[in-house]
Amino acid sequence: MTVQVNTYAQPKPGRGSDHEVISGGSAPTRPDRPPIKRSEPIWLALVVLGALNWGIVGLFDTNVVSEILGTGTATDVVYVVFGLAGLFMIPRLLEELRMGTHRAHPTGA
Repeated sequence: MTVQVNTYAQPKPGRGSDHEVISGGSAPTRPDRPPIKRSEPIWLALVVLGALNWGIVGLFDTNVVSEILGTGTATDVVYVVFGLAGLFMIPRLLEELRMGTHRAHPTGA
């Protein structure tokens, strides 16, 4: 029994970020994702951190961001970044909810 493992080849010089998938003889190319899609895990992590901070504020009346950074511009910048992360994740949420598409029957088993 043989096991094939899909790996990404090293980028070719002069071709930028193009990668080819090496798999059992054929080598289809991986479609490039737009930068906003590539950064989704970062935005999602920031949304989760912001939500955890507000959860702690609500439960324990302790603001972790203010405890770490104090009050002032740094704290304000962190809140703005959390807010931007939430805004950047709205299209993903709408995509997952499939807003604007009509489905006559529910999907699933």
